[in-house]
Amino acid sequence: MEVSWLVELTVEPDRLGDFWALTEEMVEASSEEPGTLIYERSMDDDGVVHIYERYVNSETALAHLRAFEERFAPAFTALIQRRRFTLYGEPSAEFMKALTVCQPWADLIVLGVKDVENRSWRTHYRGPLGIHSSKRRPTPADVKRAEAIGGPVPFIEWHDLGPVIGRVTLIDCVRNSTSPWAEANCWHWLLEDPVSMIAPDVVQGRLGLWEFDA
Repeated sequence: MEVSWLVELTVEPDRLGDFWALTEEMVEASSEEPGTLIYERSMDDDGVVHIYERYVNSETALAHLRAFEERFAPAFTALIQRRRFTLYGEPSAEFMKALTVCQPWADLIVLGVKDVENRSWRTHYRGPLGIHSSKRRPTPADVKRAEAIGGPVPFIEWHDLGPVIGRVTLIDCVRNSTSPWAEANCWHWLLEDPVSMIAPDVVQGRLGLWEFDA
């Protein structure tokens, strides 16, 4: 089953030259990847960059993401402000193994601000992890607590409550993280490679680690 995504992002005007130069390298690299069907970039009159990519199946899409993260992710992330990443198709369970997280912490994770999720329990799972937004709306106290750790929250509005809103890579589960987000007496789930996206349906969250059935 084909998998595709549509990305909306912005770039500071004085960084556009660097962005388009990097884009040329990314387009050339993607042309050599098997299973890439569409790889398009455009900018509208409001300065919003639209990226559309389509792949033969989940396996080829995941291979592309791994290659992107290894070769281009740091430079790309430094140039852009991501507004939305919407995933289409029927991605495999590897895309959609999920963890339910309350707001504002869920948004902070998928936007790359919060790099540790605190849990009372340990997991041996490592790999892609969908972040499911709890239906509970964040309170002013929640936002104030988040800002005390990470500074002003870098978004205009909250993601929808209830869907899977992004993906990260769970790289380890430890007790001794030095991240400012790590809490005492918790297992620290170390998160990397955040990607924001919105799954089409609101789903019921669950305790523990679960698989999202697209």
